[in-house]
Amino acid sequence: GVVIPKISKQNLQEAILYLPSISDQEAIISTDSILTDIQTQVDILRRSLWQQPLDHGEIKESASSINQEEAFTDWVETLPFPLASILWTY
Repeated sequence: GVVIPKISKQNLQEAILYLPSISDQEAIISTDSILTDIQTQVDILRRSLWQQPLDHGEIKESASSINQEEAFTDWVETLPFPLASILWTY
């Protein structure tokens, strides 16, 4: 047989739960968000590589620039002034 573990409401109410501070929780969430974004970029590049294997050079270059702060800065600098100034505000 299979035993399904249970916890009573009383035991749950008496349990001590250790949580990181709010600032640590925010930092953890921020880091997780960055990692999720990186994983998404990797997934897209991998899919592109298998769909267009002859584009491997461009895909490799894109992979090398994942998570580089300069990439955003370089991209913003190519935008027209009104749009770039809005992005710099945020």
